[in-house]
Amino acid sequence: MLTQKGWKPVLVVLLTVFGFSAFSSEPYPHLAEFRLAAGDTLPEVESAQQVIFTDAVSGIPDGEGIHRITAPPLAVVLGQRLDIRDASTGESCLTSEPVVVWEPGTGIVSRSGKDVSWVVRQVALYEPQGFVLSIEIQNSSATSRQFVLTSTQRPSVTRPQNWNWDPTFRRDSPALAATEGSFIVHDDAAGAVALALAGATATADGESSTLTRRFEIAANAVEHLHLAIVVAENRATAFASARRVMEAPERAASESRARMDHNLEEWFERVPVLIHPDPRVVRFYRRAAAQLLWARWRLGKSLALDPWYSTSGRDSGALNAYAWDLQYAAQAVALLDPDAMRALLVALPAAPLTQHFSIEPLKGAGLGPFYAYNSYAYTAAVDEYLRRTGDWSLLSARSGGKTVLEWLVELAQWGERDRDTDGNGLLDCGKDKNILELKKTGTGPGYINEVPSPNGERAWVYDTVAGYLQQVSLVASTELISRFRERAETVRRALNGILWMDEAGWYGSRQRDGSIVPVYSIQVFDLLRFPGLVPRDRAQRIVSHLNKDEFLGPWGVRSMSIKDRLFDYNDHDWAGPMSYAGDGPQLVADLYGAGFDREASDALERILWWPEHMAVYPQGIANDDYSLRYPVARKFGGRISAGRSNVIAGATGIEAILRGLFGVQPGLDGSIAFSDHHKPGDGPYELRYPFRGHLWTATQTDNGLKLGSDRGLDLETTRAKSTLRVAAGDKRIAVQASARDAGSGQVRVGLKGVMQALGVGSAKGLSIQLDGKQQQPPSGPQLVIAFSGSTLDIEFSAVTKR
Repeated sequence: MLTQKGWKPVLVVLLTVFGFSAFSSEPYPHLAEFRLAAGDTLPEVESAQQVIFTDAVSGIPDGEGIHRITAPPLAVVLGQRLDIRDASTGESCLTSEPVVVWEPGTGIVSRSGKDVSWVVRQVALYEPQGFVLSIEIQNSSATSRQFVLTSTQRPSVTRPQNWNWDPTFRRDSPALAATEGSFIVHDDAAGAVALALAGATATADGESSTLTRRFEIAANAVEHLHLAIVVAENRATAFASARRVMEAPERAASESRARMDHNLEEWFERVPVLIHPDPRVVRFYRRAAAQLLWARWRLGKSLALDPWYSTSGRDSGALNAYAWDLQYAAQAVALLDPDAMRALLVALPAAPLTQHFSIEPLKGAGLGPFYAYNSYAYTAAVDEYLRRTGDWSLLSARSGGKTVLEWLVELAQWGERDRDTDGNGLLDCGKDKNILELKKTGTGPGYINEVPSPNGERAWVYDTVAGYLQQVSLVASTELISRFRERAETVRRALNGILWMDEAGWYGSRQRDGSIVPVYSIQVFDLLRFPGLVPRDRAQRIVSHLNKDEFLGPWGVRSMSIKDRLFDYNDHDWAGPMSYAGDGPQLVADLYGAGFDREASDALERILWWPEHMAVYPQGIANDDYSLRYPVARKFGGRISAGRSNVIAGATGIEAILRGLFGVQPGLDGSIAFSDHHKPGDGPYELRYPFRGHLWTATQTDNGLKLGSDRGLDLETTRAKSTLRVAAGDKRIAVQASARDAGSGQVRVGLKGVMQALGVGSAKGLSIQLDGKQQQPPSGPQLVIAFSGSTLDIEFSAVTKR
């Protein structure tokens, strides 16, 4: 199989031709290419953006020091302050504001004063859990000078029992200090944190400690110092680990950076290569892929799974795994780490998901209330995994006393008995805490009870689980399959017959008093994802709400229309100018998939700025101007971010490009489809997509869609807005062309690749069927067929001799 390393010469040429100056000529980005100055980072109103992390530890800096450390299973409030003073006067040497630059695994802080400056590189380690602070101090004066460097801290070490949505840092158990030479350890019953500075004097005063280092720097000279910070489960281990780091701190820091760089290379060897004339699109796509890597923890036996993909966690909040958020990242996880995804899909149901919305990271136990989206979110994640890998054995894996398939059946049926009391086919999904947590809803009316989404998704869940049963348990499940198909149709009728509000052009929410009210939530657009659920005329009316007076903000799509009474500038998640990080990209994919290319392109254009102003993608991202509330946001056009420091759904940007722009649709039968969403006048869009052991190359141009594979297959449709689906086996190759718009064109299939794939020596050895009718092999190298209908089916097989 051709790997991305084999594409390097071609990629270099293409990157050069299209001017992709945002990236190096390597097929993966290096650390420096992610570099982002804190001054260019959106203001974060609830948490920290400049987090420094590896797979093992995460730190929130404060100036040159580390303020808080997430080191599962421990959380540390360190409160470290670094300072440098003139030894003769005692005055602080640094007077300028710190300049901070972030790159993966490292924070770089620079500051200066009169004739002196320093740069502190805060490097997160993989092993042990901790940091090396590399301090470079320059004396720019004409005389030798003496300085005093101090590190003061007052640590508190805790061992959280639940890593839920809120950060786990606490100050209720200060750790007492012990010193030994230039080493300090603070410990309590939970764990320990050690600090060391070569040549320093360590002093402690109960809960506080100080490392003090006096030194002299010659005129116009530079001094290098290193300070180690290590978190461990006990005092002895912390001491030993800190000593080991201090034996070669430069090596520890450089090895950590090399490993981060290696992780990027390894990661991006799995990421499908995108060639696009707009470098912003490529940058957005690749940064989205990195967001999944930023959600990964590798801690051996410390967590329930290794690796562990948390919903957030870099600021210690939401280190648990939510089914909801996994659904947003499912395409990225299935593509980039399918083994880890399988493990998570086996672990999640045992929460059980019928009662909880997540599993915690230490034991995999259920955490939080039931969430109305659990059934859809989990089923969608399973479906993505099955389509991508073909690993049907997942359905027979056992979790919490049941198989995954049995859990899928139970989730599909959830609420039928007690949540549909009037038998209308719509479930009462509960209150805010069970759906979208709209802060102003109260007891209603609002997006509560019988809501369009996730009720609409239930039709897809029924049909999908019925399909699984038909695949693996047909004889034993005939009655259940039939019932699920009927229930799916009941839900579709109920959605369109009860909840559709023709005057509003919107699906409303049915309250417990029977009234139906329109709540203009971004979630209603999710219904466009499912073919056949929303009639075309209604889809057009729903999409018409994507305008500047309702959903469209200058920086993205709002989570709620401005005209809704629940719209709230104080809501940083689901009811205001901000939106959850996964929703903008997923809306792009849904709009492309539903045939609204213009609206999809516009929605994508509004979020391409993300990599310019966010190192890691947080929970909520502003789409409007917040500068009146947060004046610091004026520099960014009023944009801010909010919520947790990072979120796994930041990886949904991959879906915007793969499922959206390229229409990538893996089939449960092993087929693969690509669609044409090319904007006229653009240069070619190209995607190199590995799928089940083979590499596919899809190219979109003004002339149509081309598709090739490493097996030599070569297909093309010259009709705009078309899709090509291919199922390529050893004995049969099936091609289906379809089109969304009226028009005409051709489908061309290179016969050489077909003959090669089927092991046939000449075209006469091919059996060709067109829409089920036998065709004579052409005399030339291509099969060319006029394409004017909605679909065209071509099947190739080897002629069998009688």
